[in-house]
Amino acid sequence: RGEKDKALADFNRSLRLVPQNPVNYVNRAQLYYQSGDHALALRDLVTALAIRPDYQRAIDLKAVINKE
Repeated sequence: RGEKDKALADFNRSLRLVPQNPVNYVNRAQLYYQSGDHALALRDLVTALAIRPDYQRAIDLKAVINKE
């Protein structure tokens, strides 16, 4: 659990520094998804796709979550 908390803190810090980087949103979404928090994962994926609509990694993860 400690590693996930550290990763979340790192992603949050990255987003504060560079809020327009969709990679950071997708990375955090992946962590949320793996933790079972699909609502937060989807929120980050929607944000990532608003920044970069063709970001395939975000599209793919969003599709996986929406199938569940």
